[in-house]
Amino acid sequence: MWGFPGGHVDVGESPRQAIIREIKEETGLKVKVEQMLDIFFYPVLGHYHLSHLFKCRIVGTAKLNQSEKWRHEGTLKWCKPSQKNLNPVVEHALEKYLKDV
Repeated sequence: MWGFPGGHVDVGESPRQAIIREIKEETGLKVKVEQMLDIFFYPVLGHYHLSHLFKCRIVGTAKLNQSEKWRHEGTLKWCKPSQKNLNPVVEHALEKYLKDV
């Protein structure tokens, strides 16, 4: 299943700070948050997740770090937005914000 980098917000951390940290941890990319696009709920295994969807810009190189410890999640690679088998966050973003991609 395709997904965006992300994760949980740590104690004392804002959602904006969390996404910058999570993207760095999971991909090696440094980003700047440009805009919060949405906040929404979606069901996962009998409970709901609250997701903050941010538009970010890569700062510096766009080379993905293939050696990060999080890779138990799967293979890290760029993909086309038309890719099938999307997690709910990606599906929501594509439907609402990336229609023309």
